[in-house]
Amino acid sequence: MFLRRIQAGASDRSYGIHVAQLAGVSEAVVERARAILHNLEKKEEGAAERIVFGDARPRPPRDVQLGLFSPLPPSAVLEGLKTLDLERLTPFEALAKLVELQRSARAEP
Repeated sequence: MFLRRIQAGASDRSYGIHVAQLAGVSEAVVERARAILHNLEKKEEGAAERIVFGDARPRPPRDVQLGLFSPLPPSAVLEGLKTLDLERLTPFEALAKLVELQRSARAEP
């Protein structure tokens, strides 16, 4: 049973913070989001950036996409896989190479 009905059209406000609270996001994060939203609602020039980044910290350029993952370090196992000529390996050689690569993977940090 649904307690709310969704209707087409614009909303009078954003409910993302409330949804985050219902989802169990920590109270510190919810309060921080409320503070940012409050400054955005005041429409004060640059208020959101000041509260997010602080006045002392340099702001990142707006046109830069931050990476989600850092590049992986070179791996001997991956390099070994890349150099394999799978079309010329016999099944026994392939199994032996797989065992060797597994041992190398377990030894890597």
